[in-house]
Amino acid sequence: MALRAGKHVLCEKPLTLNIQQTTSLVELAKKSGVFFMEAFWTRFSPTIVRALSIVASGELGEVTHIDCNFGFLAPTEPDHRLRDLKLGGGCLLDIGVYCIAITNIFMGKKGKNEGTVKPKEVVAIGSLCNTGADEHVNMMLRYPDSNTASLTCSFRAQFPIEAVVVGKKGILTIHKPMNCPTSITIKMGDEKEKTEERPLPDPNGKYNFPNGAGMVYEAEHVMKCLEEGRSESPLHTWEDTLAISEIVEQVKKQIGLKYDVDK
Repeated sequence: MALRAGKHVLCEKPLTLNIQQTTSLVELAKKSGVFFMEAFWTRFSPTIVRALSIVASGELGEVTHIDCNFGFLAPTEPDHRLRDLKLGGGCLLDIGVYCIAITNIFMGKKGKNEGTVKPKEVVAIGSLCNTGADEHVNMMLRYPDSNTASLTCSFRAQFPIEAVVVGKKGILTIHKPMNCPTSITIKMGDEKEKTEERPLPDPNGKYNFPNGAGMVYEAEHVMKCLEEGRSESPLHTWEDTLAISEIVEQVKKQIGLKYDVDK
C-alpha cells in the first residue's frame, strides 16, 4: 500500500514469507520510483563495516568458510509470536536470516559491493515444533570455488551468537551479538590475536533488543539515500534481498516449513 501510494519504505526483515512475495515487492518498488529497502541493520554496523574492509583488503586472503550461529531458549507457548505460523513464527525467519545475511555479505559479495554471488548448493535439516514452526535449523551452503558456510539457528538452546570468517591467511571472529556487534578479533597465522572494540552510542539506553542503539546507523544510511534521491540502497540492494529470500525458500522446502501463503 505504501509503495503504491508513493511513500518511501524501510521494511523490517524478513521482507516477506516467501520468494514469490519478495519478488513481487521488488518489482513494485522498481516501478514506484520511491525508496525501498529491507531493514537489515547488521549491514550498517560500524563493526561489520570494519570487518568488511579487512576482508575486501585481502588481509585475510580468500574467504573459504563462514561459521555462523544464532540461538536462544525461546518461549514455548504455541500462541507466542516466535512459534505462531500466522505471525511468521519460526527461528529461520526470525534469526536464521541474520546468519544468511552475514554469509551473503562476506561470501556472496566477497566483502565488496560488486554484485551478489549465489550459492551453488543449499542443504538443510531442521526440526519443527507442535505448531509447525521451525525451532532448530542447520544449513550448509556451497559457493563457487568450493567455498562453504555452516549456519545454525535455534530456539532450543543458547548459542554463542558469533560469526567466524575463515580466510587462507587468517581468521576474523565477529563477537556476540553478531547481528549488531561491537567487537571483532583478528588472528593471522601464529600471530597474537588482536581485538578491536567499537562501542555504540548510548550503550546504557533501554532498547527492545541487545545493542538496539545500533539501529541508528541504518536510519542514517536511509536518510542519506533519500537526500541523494536514491530508490535503492547501494549497500543492501534489492539483489541482496532476493538472494537471501531464495536461500530461505530452499531451506523451507527442505525442512518442511510452510506458511499459509505457501499452501
